[in-house]
Order: sequence, then structure tokens, then C-alpha cells
Amino acid sequence: MAQVSGLRERGIYRLPDGQDVVVSACGGEEYCMFASATYDSFGLAEYLISSEGQILMGTEPTGWGVEDLSDTGRTARYQVLGHTTS
Repeated sequence: MAQVSGLRERGIYRLPDGQDVVVSACGGEEYCMFASATYDSFGLAEYLISSEGQILMGTEPTGWGVEDLSDTGRTARYQVLGHTTS
């Protein structure tokens, strides 16, 4: 597995299955990944990127790693409850 580095905060990445997700640091060297609708509604992350670069769904490995993400070049808006900013 590749080490986690260089992921953009609020960057929108594409998973191998074609789903776009928003990546956000969630503590330590781990990142949370949200479907766009989940991110927009302040929901819980569907995926976690471990500090080793493994992508987990809940606690289960997906078989994907950080190296399998494709950067779309887009960035999600910064969300603050009651406000949305660029």
C-alpha cells in the first residue's frame, strides 16, 4: 500500500467504481471520504483512508488503496452548519 500523502483537503476524488468522494482529514494521518450528498448534509463518512493508505468501508477493507484514487481536480465547498463558502 502507498503511504497517505498529498491528498487535498476537500478534494474530490474518483474511486475505481466511478463514485466521486470528498476527502477530509479526520485525525492523525487518517482521512475520511464522503459521498457528495453525505458531505453536503453533514453526514458520516462512508469510507476511511488508514495511515497505511488502505481504503476501508466501515472497518472492512475495500481492496483499494490511496493509489487507486483519481483526483478530479475539483474541490468541495467548505461547509459550516448554516453557511456554505468556497
